[in-house]
Amino acid sequence: MHLLCRLLPLELLVPLIARTPLLDLGLQSAYNQPVLGDGELRRLFARPARRPTAAWALRGMSIGMALRPRGATAEALLARLVQPLLLIWGEADRLVPIEVAELIASLRPELRLERLAGVGHCPHDEAPEAFEALLLPWLEGLQEAGT
Repeated sequence: MHLLCRLLPLELLVPLIARTPLLDLGLQSAYNQPVLGDGELRRLFARPARRPTAAWALRGMSIGMALRPRGATAEALLARLVQPLLLIWGEADRLVPIEVAELIASLRPELRLERLAGVGHCPHDEAPEAFEALLLPWLEGLQEAGT
């Protein structure tokens, strides 16, 4: 993986993807509801991808993920987390499926997992009212508990 990240011509691919329909396909994979033709959403993602440092950042992130020590994996970090945790997950998430949320919940049974039916990878954007209806009372509960 590390070698692949170094060899891929990301300096050519990232700007190309940002200027072609491939970006639209990638965006649509994150949402369950249709977003093709949403110019504002497309600009939100395309603009950073067009920056000269975008490929460098993507390569660095990918190599860092591939080489991270065992103590820096999600499972190890989750085991050390002591703060309350709320997961709001779209059941129709195609990028990180609901089974990942269920695995996280099995590792931390005291956390609260809320599923949003018919919602993809970006529940805060795709269903902001439902997301807020789960998040705000949870935050208020933390405040009342003094957490």
